[in-house]
Amino acid sequence: MPRVAVSGRVPMAGRVVGMQSQNLLVRSEQLADSVWVEYGGAIVLADEAPPPFVGGGGLADTFQDPVEGSPNFHGLYQLRTNVLGQIYTLSAYLKTILLANSCALLLGNAQTSFSTFDLVTGTVAMAAGGSNPPLSRSIVSAGGGWWRCSITVAQVIPGPVDWDIASAVSGGGGYIYQGAGARRFYMWGAQLNSSGAALPYQPTTGAPVGSDVELRAPVSGRVPA
Repeated sequence: MPRVAVSGRVPMAGRVVGMQSQNLLVRSEQLADSVWVEYGGAIVLADEAPPPFVGGGGLADTFQDPVEGSPNFHGLYQLRTNVLGQIYTLSAYLKTILLANSCALLLGNAQTSFSTFDLVTGTVAMAAGGSNPPLSRSIVSAGGGWWRCSITVAQVIPGPVDWDIASAVSGGGGYIYQGAGARRFYMWGAQLNSSGAALPYQPTTGAPVGSDVELRAPVSGRVPA
């Protein structure tokens, strides 16, 4: 699989000249908050590492496996009602915690669109998966071992659907595995855009920023962050 990552810093905030700010998820830096629902025994430990950027807001959270007796699928999600037929891009900043087999999944469309990302090599580690494969996937270096991973999907599931960050132990689809309590990766800056690519990061707390309209027209008067 060719390397998708590129060098250089990903812009911190959505305050870029000619580009509108948008993040349709809430609590983008508080992934241990109850609005993010954990499943498969996944454990999210709050505020354990510096964020990818100096002055980048809240601390990063840790994704930890449970200790369990049988294989499982481990992750967390935020539920949201989207516009049927709209294109969305889910992104998050992720960093491995010294594990040789550290991979992560991003999932959309009620887990019917997904891709795996290798957080050691910085590559898209598995072909687009699910019954509604993503339109595109990307992993871009944010420096310091952080990667901004993203998937772009067309919304094909009506009603509320979940947007997930999950764990894997191999790029080939090893996302059902037996947890042993390992701290797998740091997470920060989850974002959902109604666009064909991840926009510059926009932090959120209790409310989203923007609405479900694809951002095409530039907005004047923005000052670079």
